[in-house]
Amino acid sequence: MIAKAVVLLLCCAAGLLRGEPVRYDNYRVYEVAIADQTQLEALQHLESFPDGYLFWESPVQTNMKINLVVPPHKYAEFDELAIQLALTNRLRVPNLQQLIDAESPKRLRRAFGWEEYQTLEEIYAWIDEKVAEFPSIVSVETIGQSYEDRDMKAVKISYKEGNPGIFIESNIHAREWITSATVTWLMNEFLTSTAPEVRELAENYDWYILPVANPDGLNYTKTTNRLWRKNRYPHNVLCYGVDMNRNFPGHWMEGGASAVPCTDTYAGPGAGSEIETQNIMNYFVSVKDKVSAYLSFHSYGQYILFPYGHRDAEYSENYYDMMEMGEAAAVAISQRFGTLYEFGTTADVLYIASGSSPDWAHGTHGTPVAATFEFRDNGEHGFILPPDQIIPNAMEVLDGLVAFVRKGKELGHFNAILLALLCAVVGSGELVRYDNYHLFRVSISDRGQLDVLRQLEQQNDGFIFLDPPTQVRMNVSVLVPPRKLAHYFQLLKSTHLSSQLATNNFQAILDAENPPKKSARSETTFGWEEYETLEAIYEWIDALALQYPDILTVQSIGQTYEGRDMKLVKLSQQAGNPGIFLEANIHAREWITSATATWLLNELLTSSDPAVQELATGYDWYILPVANPDGFHYTKTTNRLWRKNRYPHNILCAGVDLNRNFPYHWMEGGASQVPCNDIYAGPEPASEIETRNMIAYYETIADRIEFHLQFHSYGQYILLPYGYQDADYPDNYLDQMEIAEAAAIGFSTRYNTPYTFGTIADVLYVDSGSTTDWAHGYHRTPLSMCFEFRDNGPYGFVLPADQIIPNSEETLDALIAMLAKAKTMGYFQRS
Repeated sequence: MIAKAVVLLLCCAAGLLRGEPVRYDNYRVYEVAIADQTQLEALQHLESFPDGYLFWESPVQTNMKINLVVPPHKYAEFDELAIQLALTNRLRVPNLQQLIDAESPKRLRRAFGWEEYQTLEEIYAWIDEKVAEFPSIVSVETIGQSYEDRDMKAVKISYKEGNPGIFIESNIHAREWITSATVTWLMNEFLTSTAPEVRELAENYDWYILPVANPDGLNYTKTTNRLWRKNRYPHNVLCYGVDMNRNFPGHWMEGGASAVPCTDTYAGPGAGSEIETQNIMNYFVSVKDKVSAYLSFHSYGQYILFPYGHRDAEYSENYYDMMEMGEAAAVAISQRFGTLYEFGTTADVLYIASGSSPDWAHGTHGTPVAATFEFRDNGEHGFILPPDQIIPNAMEVLDGLVAFVRKGKELGHFNAILLALLCAVVGSGELVRYDNYHLFRVSISDRGQLDVLRQLEQQNDGFIFLDPPTQVRMNVSVLVPPRKLAHYFQLLKSTHLSSQLATNNFQAILDAENPPKKSARSETTFGWEEYETLEAIYEWIDALALQYPDILTVQSIGQTYEGRDMKLVKLSQQAGNPGIFLEANIHAREWITSATATWLLNELLTSSDPAVQELATGYDWYILPVANPDGFHYTKTTNRLWRKNRYPHNILCAGVDLNRNFPYHWMEGGASQVPCNDIYAGPEPASEIETRNMIAYYETIADRIEFHLQFHSYGQYILLPYGYQDADYPDNYLDQMEIAEAAAIGFSTRYNTPYTFGTIADVLYVDSGSTTDWAHGYHRTPLSMCFEFRDNGPYGFVLPADQIIPNSEETLDALIAMLAKAKTMGYFQRS
C-alpha cells in the first residue's frame, strides 16, 4: 500500500514538474475554528500528512481560525472529521476554481496596469521602463539570482540625498499576488501623483523596494499551481520549497514553523539556508544604516503586525511607538472604503511565527520600525483576491502608509532632530498642560504584569507613572495621554490588568488645585488657602526670623544646581532640647509637604494650645521646608508633575530622584539607572549637590537628633526603615511600630483619615537610597519615619488647596500623639 502511495505521489510530482496547471474544480474552502488542544494536534497531524487537504494557514495554536481547502473526494471524510473532533466550521468557498478563473480571465495583452495581475516578466519590464523614464530618481539592481536563476530585482526611488530610508519587501509568499501588484502601484504613485501627501512621502524618504522576493515561486503560481507558497528548491524528492518567511535567522524555528519539508511552513534545513533569503539579507545589510523602517507586504487577513512572532517573545523596546503608528495606519486605511485592520504583534493578534524577515530586521539589525501589512480580504477570497480590488487595496494601503510614516516622524523615527526640538520646548518654561489626560489606578497582580509596566515606564513613551511599578500586589497611578488611550486599553486586554478610571481630564484637577487668588486677599499675605511659590516661602521664613530673633534662625545649607538657596529653619526655645529634623518637598510635585511644614511651623510659633506649646518648647525643630528648590520651582513654572531635581545627566532627560540618591544601600531595589525614569538614582550615591548639602548639614547636628521625619505624598502611610531589597527590620522595630500606631490614631481622630503603618518595604514598596533609611541606618538616628500625606488616590499629588489646613491639622494631631508615646518609651530625654 505504501509503495502504491509513493508511486502516486511521484506521478503527481512529475505532472507538476512538467508545468501542467493544477486545477481546483469543486474544491471547497472551509473556515475552521480551533478550540482546544485535541483539535489543534489533530489538524497539525493532518497538515504534516495532508493527503489532498491544503492548509491556507498553519494550525499553530488554540483559539485561532484557519482556512482549509478540501478536495471533492474528501467531503465525507472532512464531515466525519468535523463531527469526531467537534470542529466548528463554515463553508466559505464552494468551488475554488471559480475564484481562480475569475481572478485571471482570458484577455488580450494590454499595456502594464492594475486591472489585472501581471507576470514576473511584465513586472520586471515595467520597472526597466521606469528607470529609463526617471533616470535621476529610479535605479534598479539585481541583488542575486534565485535557485532557478531568475533575477531578484531591487528598486530604489530617491529624490534627494540624506533622506531616511524605508525598505519594502513583497511577494515572498508566491501566491500572494496582491502584494507585488500593490507595490508596483505605489511606485507609480510615488513617481506620478500630484497629491501633496504622496509627494511628501515620495520625496522625503528613500524607498528600497523588492517587488518580488520569490521569483521562482511567483512564476510557478502563474504556470502551474496558483496556491503555491514557498520557493522552489527541492529539499525533498517529493516536496519542493521552503517558506522563506520562516527561514530568516534570529529565533529561527521557535514556533509556528515546521521541520517537515512537505508542509507549507517548512523553515528549511537551517536558518538562512535559501539562496533567496541570503540575497535579501546581503542586500538589506548593505543599506540598513540608511533604513528606518522594514515593511513586508503579505495577504490576507487585514492586519498590521509588529515584532515579534516567536514563542514566548517579549515586546520590542519601542512596541508602543509601533502600536501608535499601527493605529494611525489602521484608522487611515478604514476611512476610504471602510476596510478594518487589526494591529499588534504577530504573536498577539495573528499566531506564533518565527523566522520572519521583519523580526530579523528589527531584532538582529536593530531597524527601528518593522511591520507586516497583511492585505485584503479577511477570508471571502483569501489569497485569490479579484483583480478589481487591486487599485482599491493599493489606494487604502497608500492612505495607511501616509499616516504610518507621519506618526512615525512625529514620534522621532524618521527625523533625528525631533527629540531635541521636544526638549527645547520643555526647557523653554512653557507650562505643560494635561488636557483630557486620563488618570487610572492600576492593580499589579502578577510578575508578568509588573514586567510589562516596568518596561513601559522605562520607555518614557508618553505614559506618566505617578508611582513606580516595583512589585506585585501594589497599586500604581498612571496618567495616559489621549493619543495613547487605545494602546492603554489594548495593554489592559493583553495583560489582564485591573484598572479603574480616576478622572478623564487631569488638567481640570490641576486647575482646581490652586484657583486664582481672591481679590480680597493681599498679594503679600502668606497663608494656607493656596499653594505658595518658593520665593513666597523663603520671604515668609525670613520675615519670621526678624519677628522671632531669639528662638528662630534661618540659614542656607548650600546652593542647588541652578544656584538657589536651600534654606533651613531652626526653632529652639531652650538649650538641651532633643532634636527633630523635618524635611519636606524633596519630591518636587508634592506641594502639600512644604505647605504642611510651614503651617506646622506657624502653629509652633503662634498656637495657644498647651499640647502644641509643649511641642514648641520641649524640642528643637530643624525644618527644611523645600529640599528640592529647583524641582519645586519647575513644577510652578513648567511641569506640575515633575519629581526630580534638575541636573542634566542626560541630553534628553534631566534630573535625579533625590530620595533614591542617599548613600545607604543605594540601588538595592526600587530605583533605576535609566536617566529618563522618575526614580533614577543618579550615576552614583550622593551624586547630587542637593543630596550632598543635606548630608553635610545633617552630619553637623546628627548627635542632637532623636527623630528624622520626612514629609511626602500621597497614600496615607506612616513608613519606617527599611525600604531596600531583603532588608531586615531595624533593632527598635517594635518601638517604632508602637509609636507609628499612636500617630495613625492621631491622624484618624479629627477627620477619620486612615493611615497604614509599617516598614517601607512591607507596606509600600521596595525603595532604596532614601533619607529615612540613611538617617536611621547610617547615622543611627533612633527614630526615622516618613509620612505619606493625603489622599489615597482621587487627587494624588494634586491635592486641592482647601485640604492644606485639614491635612496639616491631622498631621499636628499625629505628631502630638506619637511624641507623647515615644517619651513614655524612653525616647526624647533631655541632654
